[in-house]
Amino acid sequence: MKELDNLVKINKLKQEPPDAQEFAGMVRAAETKLKDAAISGLSVGSQFSLV
Repeated sequence: MKELDNLVKINKLKQEPPDAQEFAGMVRAAETKLKDAAISGLSVGSQFSLV
């Protein structure tokens, strides 16, 4: 990801070490939102805003 490396180089982005717990939390949140988006009673707009 050359673009991201360039942002780190010019101090516009801070590189941080990976965090397995943070990643797992984001995956859980995404799984929940995907399940919610499949609810048939939601409007199309709501389905897409949940994903």
